[in-house]
Amino acid sequence: EFQPRLTPTPAFDERAFHDLDLLIRKAGEHGLRVALRVGFIWSFRPDAELPNAMRVDAAFHDPAAHRAWLDFVAEVCRRVCASPHVVLGFLSWEDLFPFNLLGDAPNRDHLGFRREFVGWLREHHELADVGAKYGRTFATWAEVLVPERRSPAYEYVLAWWDDALVERFFLPARQRFPRLSFEARVDWDPVWRGERIDWYRHDVVLRRTGAEAATVYYAVAWGMKND
Repeated sequence: EFQPRLTPTPAFDERAFHDLDLLIRKAGEHGLRVALRVGFIWSFRPDAELPNAMRVDAAFHDPAAHRAWLDFVAEVCRRVCASPHVVLGFLSWEDLFPFNLLGDAPNRDHLGFRREFVGWLREHHELADVGAKYGRTFATWAEVLVPERRSPAYEYVLAWWDDALVERFFLPARQRFPRLSFEARVDWDPVWRGERIDWYRHDVVLRRTGAEAATVYYAVAWGMKND
């Protein structure tokens, strides 16, 4: 609701910021300090451009939406960072969850996500190694699709996401919001290798952010066995 329009020039909702300011001041009046979760996903305005999940998806593959997100982070800091009641802000992986790519049935043909994912693979891995993980031989990178969720190669998707959270979201955002932390997952995601399950650890994100204060998340509410 804070940023109903993303493009061509972001627009902000003064009523939403007024309410946020009121909440922060009331917290201070009651002796409370504020750790502000800087979310991006929820917007219940009927005129919002790319509301909810569409907005988050776009921030991962559309440069204009990504720039609008950075403008949003900067505007939030401009409004709240001078408050003595705000001790830190934090981004959450849960608010930056690319639904098209990380659901139970990932969109393997989405051109924007496929371009970003394959581009990341090319920077970090050899084509032959990628083919081995997929269980096939690729002649060119153009043949590489987003893998199935229960494929061993889906580990690449989880690694791409973690890298994007740090390099494309958190680090640029911290330049605009200095007292910014990142809520990292310390639960693990399953990676299927046939009938066997290995676990992918997201907590590497925590070590890469270099944030002054750490925020962590743990849950087993994803409908999967988690020992």
